[in-house]
Amino acid sequence: MNAEELKTLLKDKQMAERIIRFGSEVNEVTIQACLEKIQGLYYKDQEKAIVMHISTGGGNTSASHSFYQTVRLHGVNLITIASGRCASAGNMLLLSAAKEKRFSTPTTIFLVHPPRTTYKERRMCAKDLKEELVNMKLLEQFEEEIFVNETNITKEDYKKHIADDIYFTPEQAKEHGLVHEIISF
Repeated sequence: MNAEELKTLLKDKQMAERIIRFGSEVNEVTIQACLEKIQGLYYKDQEKAIVMHISTGGGNTSASHSFYQTVRLHGVNLITIASGRCASAGNMLLLSAAKEKRFSTPTTIFLVHPPRTTYKERRMCAKDLKEELVNMKLLEQFEEEIFVNETNITKEDYKKHIADDIYFTPEQAKEHGLVHEIISF
């Protein structure tokens, strides 16, 4: 699918009910609600595309992985469009669509970094910290595998460059394979 085909699709009045806007924090509640909406649309017509606009500062890595795995497992015909900001866990939502069905608006800012954790005032002992470290290493491994499989980023580049926060313009996101095409207005 190219940008012109996408623009035509978006103008189709019958597509109006199949457009989802995700513009909040990625967490278990927002992902569950989004997956329920996708499930309802998917079972109405499994062949017809579902378009998802993504503008998020990110959030929970595990929740974003759950979204990615669910969409891929069911073979949902998903088109993703990043706009505004597509950061952190939001990239996993973007990567849930097939490579040729990922788009960006011209002014989107992308942020990619390894998974992080927050303790949110939770009391922890050394054993809890060790378990959290194991969890974080697994999440990082899973995320690396997904990025390497879904983008033009090699395993070596991921380890070398994604150790810190990296910001991409839409053109850089296209070059690195996060998006297939940039939609101009």
